[in-house]
Amino acid sequence: KHFQGKIVGIDQCDAFVQAASGYAAKEGVIDQIEFYVGDVHELEFEDESFDTVIAHTVISHVTNPESVIKEITRVLKIGGTLAIFDGDYASLTYGCPDHELGRRMDSALATTTFNNPLIMRDLIRILPALGLEVTNTTTNVVSEIGHASYFKSFAETYVPMVKKGGLLPEEEVDAWFATQLSAMNDGTFFAACNYYTYLAKRIK
Repeated sequence: KHFQGKIVGIDQCDAFVQAASGYAAKEGVIDQIEFYVGDVHELEFEDESFDTVIAHTVISHVTNPESVIKEITRVLKIGGTLAIFDGDYASLTYGCPDHELGRRMDSALATTTFNNPLIMRDLIRILPALGLEVTNTTTNVVSEIGHASYFKSFAETYVPMVKKGGLLPEEEVDAWFATQLSAMNDGTFFAACNYYTYLAKRIK
């Protein structure tokens, strides 16, 4: 049975919206999907507009998670479902022979990349307080051992930001990154992060 509904996608970045529209057109589903540039802190939709809202790797980046969840709840129909998927970025870790340097770099990467690296630990308290009943949770561990793809691109993207932000001395960051590249080349690489999904129903 084909999906008969309508999907609305929102992102603050116009380039992402344009790319998403292109992918939807390529897949032949553009008639069922609308993409907008917008701010999830202030959604331009009426109350109870949606049956389901999905926040995929959003809540860790926003300025005010509780404000965002209140706004999502506002546009969600009574009895509707909210799905939040994101990482617990305090669990983000790269293997490093110098364990203390590794700990500092893990923390620096999480701090420079995410506004709310611990938010998934808080949702079990926040969601019920905002009129949402948690109906299910799932846990996934993303890891790469011996080789690197996702965690390679993550490091390449955010290591320069750690340096720019001055979170660690540049020589320490360079030493850490050199260790990671060496591990990728000789098959001794390790990195992992925990990800969680919350499903919740609007009850009021």
